[in-house]
Amino acid sequence: MNQPKLPDDVRVLDGFDDAAWIEVLQKTEEAYARSVAYQVELEQKNAQLEQAHQFISAILATMSDVLVVVDDAFHITQVNRAFEALSGFTQDEVIGRSVWRYLLVDEAQRARMESTHQTALEAPEVQVVLKGRIHEIPLAVRCSCQQENCPVDLGRVMIGRPIGELLEAYSALRNAHKQLKQTQQKMVHSEKMAALGRLVAGVAHELNNPVSFVYANLKTLQLYLSMLQQHCPVTESSVDKIWDDIPILIEGTTEGVQRISQLIAQLKQFTRMETDHTEPLRLRQQVEEAINWVVKSRPTQPVLQLQWDLPDTWQVQAHPGRLQQVLINLVQNALEAMAEQPLKLVISGSRSANRLCVRLRDFGPGISPKLLDKIFEPFFTTKPVGQGTGLGLSISYELTREMDGELSAWNHPEGGAVFQLCLPEAHG
Repeated sequence: MNQPKLPDDVRVLDGFDDAAWIEVLQKTEEAYARSVAYQVELEQKNAQLEQAHQFISAILATMSDVLVVVDDAFHITQVNRAFEALSGFTQDEVIGRSVWRYLLVDEAQRARMESTHQTALEAPEVQVVLKGRIHEIPLAVRCSCQQENCPVDLGRVMIGRPIGELLEAYSALRNAHKQLKQTQQKMVHSEKMAALGRLVAGVAHELNNPVSFVYANLKTLQLYLSMLQQHCPVTESSVDKIWDDIPILIEGTTEGVQRISQLIAQLKQFTRMETDHTEPLRLRQQVEEAINWVVKSRPTQPVLQLQWDLPDTWQVQAHPGRLQQVLINLVQNALEAMAEQPLKLVISGSRSANRLCVRLRDFGPGISPKLLDKIFEPFFTTKPVGQGTGLGLSISYELTREMDGELSAWNHPEGGAVFQLCLPEAHG
């Protein structure tokens, strides 16, 4: 039987034996097996890569920090959901746009962020503002390379932590600390005043009895001296001077005892702690009455210029007698401070947090800054010896505190001192 004729290019294989064909088939099978193994490994790597991608996407989606990826020109290539939620812009809206359209930074901050070659942990934190669609959100941002030791032209990764609530918390903490310090100072001052008040109350009580005896004895001496002068006239010139001096000495002693009695009365008033009934009082009317009392009590009627900026309808909840005493003390001190110059008072008012305040500004020399924190302390005075006890302002401070008010003082920028009295506003 004739065999078919093969093409010339097939005839070259006529010389292969069976062993050669078997080896070719084995090599082909090995190559196919390796190809299958590579394909399986590639599919496993792709599955692992997909899992890693899903894991990273889940992390980015659940991050509360803002993440922005930019290229070498600082154009946005990727953002996370936190960015979208805070800014109000979607990823599709911002991709390809400059990141500086959404971050408010100054030139120095921008230079720091553009020049950094550091990793996320090493990059400096910069406080910027994210310009959202509606609101501006403060952020603390770190800008770093996408990889450690990466070239600059690969871009950056920006991670921003919202610090708006943190800033508000810091501000609230600062305010709370300031109020705490002020409250602590007031408590220390109140406790000091209370302790001093207990001491003064005891001293005043102990002094009151002997002073009463001395005063009564002086009255009796005056009576006896008058009787002696009537029934035993002096005939010797050597004792004339003695008889002339005795009434003067008794009168001077009586004045001294009366002054001590007044001081004891002031001490008792300073130490009283009872709370009397309060009532609505028209603030301007009370100030006007205090000014009239002070002016009428002076030896010569002074010319007092008044400038008013206090509404006539304002009413405070206060004790009439105590309020009058405080206002009289303030007006009296103001007039004494202007003893050597024209008398002028500026009376103004302000309202704050259910409180009404009246300010009395004089045009005297003002208060030394070193003494401002001492003027309400008992027995502190800048007046010469014998002209002041140093209890007027301290008594006024205590009376104001008993009426749930505040008394403060400072120097006016244009000269003179300002005393402010704040009391609860009367309602109804």
